[in-house]
Amino acid sequence: MNKVKLANGIYLYKNVIDSIYQEVSSIDESKWSSEHVSIDGYVDVNLNERNTKSIDLSYNKSQVSEEFVDLHEKIQHCFSKVEEDYSQIFNISFKSHDPYKILKYELGGKFNDHMDDGGGRFRRVSTVYYVNDNYSGGEPVFWHKEKEVATEYKPYAGDVVVFPAGQPIYHGVGSVSKNNKYFIRLYWGWDYEGSKEWHMNKEKYGEETW
Repeated sequence: MNKVKLANGIYLYKNVIDSIYQEVSSIDESKWSSEHVSIDGYVDVNLNERNTKSIDLSYNKSQVSEEFVDLHEKIQHCFSKVEEDYSQIFNISFKSHDPYKILKYELGGKFNDHMDDGGGRFRRVSTVYYVNDNYSGGEPVFWHKEKEVATEYKPYAGDVVVFPAGQPIYHGVGSVSKNNKYFIRLYWGWDYEGSKEWHMNKEKYGEETW
């Protein structure tokens, strides 16, 4: 496993695990669902802001359906290695993990500038594993709060990028113009009971959606 610092707090890891492209790209279409986006506290599918499909896998292997167990083991092995190294860099320890989310950006798929922390979840670090690179467009761009470019980056298959989930770093994903883009995301954080607003919206939309 090799490591490169792309910008403050943003690290790139290479050669973490073998390819899982065939397994991910062959998942039946019926398993995928359109991703939601939160805008001003309102959660819904908004293809103008975010055009993405996804599959959730519990962080806990015992809660994963049999068809995804082997894939889950490979994903967890990858993210665990990266988490251990990133934690040592900043001398921190993560206590909570969101479900793994397998994401697919089809033709035109994109996600406008945003940050991942919010809603009371206390997401502190975002981790992204890029499954393939045989697509065009869809490059991530990381911004500082002042809208200055922190780094532009073209992912290669097998790359893992780790970055702060909240301010001052924002990020976006450009529109995919050829073939499907696949990647897997995980949030690391600390235990936090959540804000009043978060609990209200959890009841309204469901915990996984919110």
